[in-house]
Amino acid sequence: MTPLTYSTLVQDGIQRAGGRRMPSGDPLVSSPLTSTLIMGDATATTGSAPATCCGASPPLRPGRRVPDLGLVVAGDAVYNNVHLYLSEGANGGFAAWLRALDTVEGLRPVAVVAGHQDRSRPDTPDPIAQTRAYLNDVESLLARHPTPTAFCQEMLVRHPDRLNPSPLWYGAQTLLG
Repeated sequence: MTPLTYSTLVQDGIQRAGGRRMPSGDPLVSSPLTSTLIMGDATATTGSAPATCCGASPPLRPGRRVPDLGLVVAGDAVYNNVHLYLSEGANGGFAAWLRALDTVEGLRPVAVVAGHQDRSRPDTPDPIAQTRAYLNDVESLLARHPTPTAFCQEMLVRHPDRLNPSPLWYGAQTLLG
């Protein structure tokens, strides 16, 4: 039997159509997307511990768990050093997202492939807690009812190293505009 391995491919974000821009004047760009290829003997994933769906509820894309690798392909639940897509978080979406993170974390994965990630970052479980901290910051700021610009600026201060602020900006416009 060929042992299981996995490989990821990160597709950079692309500029969105139209003339809309960030407050800084930069173009809006979509979030980088990650594809994961699980390789090896098919019986390795269909034996006693099959790949299973985990950690998401609408609007999040569900992830996959591969117990033999200690791997969770986290779909939209986990972001690895990329600003989160927030537009669908209102009306209980953020609470569902936090529950999804609890589910993924409860699997005690060795490796977590985020659905949106900075290709320079490793596939460790650390982004689970980082995504949770980001969402907690979002909820605390939203409770203050800031303008979209003030919200975006404060999130950039709190999370200055995350890639691609475009989803942050259009999320702020959707949630607060």
